[in-house]
Amino acid sequence: MSDWFYTDQLLRHLKSFSDEKYKVMITLAPELMKSEKKIEFEEHLKAYNATQTYPVMHVNTTFEEIIDAIRDVIDDRDYEMQEVLDDYLNYCYNDKLIIVSDSWKRMRVQLAGTTFNFNVSENLLL
Repeated sequence: MSDWFYTDQLLRHLKSFSDEKYKVMITLAPELMKSEKKIEFEEHLKAYNATQTYPVMHVNTTFEEIIDAIRDVIDDRDYEMQEVLDDYLNYCYNDKLIIVSDSWKRMRVQLAGTTFNFNVSENLLL
């Protein structure tokens, strides 16, 4: 629920990898890791990777960034996937996985035939 990653915890997670060719460790939280913490872990990761045949790649991201990345690749006409993504977005908001301090950037508009003229008069349609 927060940037609650500890170096020793992350190093223990590294040991769970075997000799897989593709290894990705994702640190996922509502906010990105603090830069000092990320730098410290990535120094340990660099030393760890020097001993491995296949290195572990570290991706630090947020729930919001994942949603934005998925939104970028989903076709606008893929209504089923758009609905799934909207459900996931609502889940993330309800469980406070997305920090809402930037909620001013988002507006949900439910278009319907009876409100079309209102939406046009208020310049809500693009």
